[in-house]
Amino acid sequence: MRVYGMTVDEWNNMFAEQNYRCAICGSKNPLTATNMFVVDHCHSSNHIRGILCGPCNSLLGLAHDDHNTLVDAAMYLIARCTGESISDRKKRHGHRESDTARKRKLRGED
Repeated sequence: MRVYGMTVDEWNNMFAEQNYRCAICGSKNPLTATNMFVVDHCHSSNHIRGILCGPCNSLLGLAHDDHNTLVDAAMYLIARCTGESISDRKKRHGHRESDTARKRKLRGED
């Protein structure tokens, strides 16, 4: 309430409308130091947009809420996706898998 003028009930209702997940990535884990989801708002209008996990909130902040930057980043990822996994690329370039990586793979952790 103090920061966003939002009551606990309003926050709970907004989060329920999001199925108790991050509005961007759908995570159930807030991944923040406080282990709490954060209120996302527009910095120019102060309009509350939704409730986010820490990484998604950081993503918007690092992009300065600029949708063009985020679209450009998405297009970069799409354009640069080769469909080849990192491990396949390493093999193709003659890079040996580490003992630790092999053990992880055998245990099904990779």
